[in-house]
Amino acid sequence: MTLYAHDITRALDAHEGLRTAYTKRLPEAREALIYWRNSTAPDFKALRRSLGEDLRAALGVVAHLTKNTSDVVVLGIGGSSLGAQTLAQLAYWGTPAYAPREGTPRLHIVDNLDGATFATLLKNLDLKTTRFHVVSKSGTTAEPLMQLMAAIGALEPCTDVARFPKGRRIH
Repeated sequence: MTLYAHDITRALDAHEGLRTAYTKRLPEAREALIYWRNSTAPDFKALRRSLGEDLRAALGVVAHLTKNTSDVVVLGIGGSSLGAQTLAQLAYWGTPAYAPREGTPRLHIVDNLDGATFATLLKNLDLKTTRFHVVSKSGTTAEPLMQLMAAIGALEPCTDVARFPKGRRIH
């Protein structure tokens, strides 16, 4: 199964030295890929199995997260948001240069602490159909926590208080 395709043809046109280096190394890369795919070494088998399991699990999470969803907002800073940006751009999914695919939510990756920009984004979203995904490697990084607190503050008016036990609110 091919998850994405990446074409660097035009990138190579910009610099002849780059094309030469790429052409020289391509056979080695192909050989390494064949080895990785076919190796019976326990480490490689475990990595391939883990990747497959992780991707299958991720597809279930994505299906749940995007059901009846207009927008997905990824909150993170630095390395915690760069992975999402890379994957989105590889798939052309919801990136500024491309319109969302039919039937998929818009993707917003918030990787800064500019309060005015974030407030404007939150004001322009239908928060009842927006899902937030917070990414923090440690879980204690101040910036994603601040983004999360701002998102929760914006969501509070949208919560159905009747669903929560008396006196309990989302904080």
